[in-house]
Amino acid sequence: MRERIREVDLPARYGGEELIAVLPGADLTAATATAERIRRSISECKITRRSTGEVLPGITVSIGVGQFQFGESMDDLIERCDRALYQAKKSGRNLVVAENELAHARYVG
Repeated sequence: MRERIREVDLPARYGGEELIAVLPGADLTAATATAERIRRSISECKITRRSTGEVLPGITVSIGVGQFQFGESMDDLIERCDRALYQAKKSGRNLVVAENELAHARYVG
């Protein structure tokens, strides 16, 4: 992930298998593009088991993206990102879902 984000960005482990990246100054469009670069680069990795030479199945990455809104708590932002993450998982995995897609789904469905 570090190779796909800017020097000023902060990647961190957040829970067991979850990671988070804080992208200061990035709007939702830029954050979504960054998430897609990360998703694509991981999904294109070829991992080979050293002991046997066997190529392992590809890795999928589901990512939820949100943008901090002035005055909101970090818990609110993380909750929105989490909802987007679970929407990505429900939609077939290996996807990036931004918070604006959640709002659209709520009005449509």
